[in-house]
Amino acid sequence: MNVVIATTGTGGELFPGIAVAQALRGEKVLFIVSGIGPEEEALKRYGFSYERIAVGKLKGQSLIGGAKTLIGLPGRLWSAQHLLRKFGAQVVFGLG
Repeated sequence: MNVVIATTGTGGELFPGIAVAQALRGEKVLFIVSGIGPEEEALKRYGFSYERIAVGKLKGQSLIGGAKTLIGLPGRLWSAQHLLRKFGAQVVFGLG
């Protein structure tokens, strides 16, 4: 089974995702991360594969910053769809 775990950079979401991935021994797991926090270092340390889709933030951003995030959203959705198809995802587990 091909499992994608999508998470943001906070430990409150990342580490439960890592625990789920560890429980799925023998399954093919790919993390999709935001690139905002320390996810990449932690996933390397635990030996998990990952891809980054830099989604940006809305909360706490200026009007211009939020607008840039929203304008970039269709491209990020296309990237996510492309990754899911390329990986052959059968299950997607989202955190955050």
